[in-house]
Amino acid sequence: MQNASNRIHSIDTFKGCSILSLVFLHCAVYFYANLNSVDLNNPPFYLAVIGLMVMWGGIFALISGIVNSYRYELRRSGREEWKGRGTPGRHIFFVGIGIVLLHLIYNILTAPPSLNFETGIHQHTLVAQLIRDGRAEWSPRRFVQGTALQMIGLSLVLLSLVLPLLHRSKRPTLLGLLMAGVFMISGLLRLVTFPLYDHLLETRQYVGAFLLSPLASEPYPILPYFAFTLVGATIGFAMARDGKVPRFTWVLGVSLVGLGILGLMIFPTNLHGADLFWYAKTYFELGVFTLIAWTVLASAGFGKDKQHIAQQVARISVTVYALQMPLSEVFAKLLSSIWPAWNQTMGAALVFAVLNVGIWMGLVALWRRGGYRFTIEHLWVTLSRGSTKLDF
Repeated sequence: MQNASNRIHSIDTFKGCSILSLVFLHCAVYFYANLNSVDLNNPPFYLAVIGLMVMWGGIFALISGIVNSYRYELRRSGREEWKGRGTPGRHIFFVGIGIVLLHLIYNILTAPPSLNFETGIHQHTLVAQLIRDGRAEWSPRRFVQGTALQMIGLSLVLLSLVLPLLHRSKRPTLLGLLMAGVFMISGLLRLVTFPLYDHLLETRQYVGAFLLSPLASEPYPILPYFAFTLVGATIGFAMARDGKVPRFTWVLGVSLVGLGILGLMIFPTNLHGADLFWYAKTYFELGVFTLIAWTVLASAGFGKDKQHIAQQVARISVTVYALQMPLSEVFAKLLSSIWPAWNQTMGAALVFAVLNVGIWMGLVALWRRGGYRFTIEHLWVTLSRGSTKLDF
């Protein structure tokens, strides 16, 4: 299987569809007016499914691992010219640092609300609060809470240290999967650190909570989610060396799904907090995401650069991710001025989510005509010669 452009276009399609799915799920959950009335210990089946699916950030860790390891191996082996500053690994390290910094800005300005089902009072970001009632307020808690950007950024920093080991290894698949297994098992540490993190938040000890945030915060602690990046890296390395998706991918995916389902059946359902149900869910997530990646790569290979809407969304996925909530807030504000009770049912929230996805598809198509100017990705390319298009 040859790939003349050295870009995995099928993964671009996969990532674009994933971002649009994330927009849909966020809108369906966060704009449902009766979310506070849901019993998290015994939620309705459809809400339990949506609650499992809304934690979609792990799929981007897997994608990031595939893409960055694939390009890294091509560059280190001399099959792709490297024009960036420093080494490919150094470039990935600083991309990770940049994403962590973006996470801090995103968490304060435009991230989804922080849900508190005990009090029923949800903390919104600065921009969302301004749109809702004109108040420029934010809580220091926003600064210490985790996001998918934090997890992906830290994972890239760690990945930049792991990639040289995989490059030099004679058996990178075995090494990568062993390391992924270690990080999945280490996810149990969150069950110990989360109560301390939660206590620090409740007592407003924000410095300590900030330091502990990568290990314990919701929704994507680096343990075990770095394992998602490592599984992706193992797949990416195999594709760079063999030119095809490795056979172990579907076996690994099925095994992880099986373990996850077993745990979800055994442990009491809980959509909030850190317990064994949450831990089993991470196995199920990784298994499902791995099977989706295998299906995409096995059926479409490296794909073609067709520039359809999913690939366009993928090119500015970070921008869409960062701005999805402000756009939804503006749309919801307009709807509420016309029909105050529009979001009382889950059906209405789902329709709202579909409309938001359609709006984003239109905006991205228009953005493409302008060369994606003023996007986060365009800014990065302007500041760094390490990538013509963001690999992560």
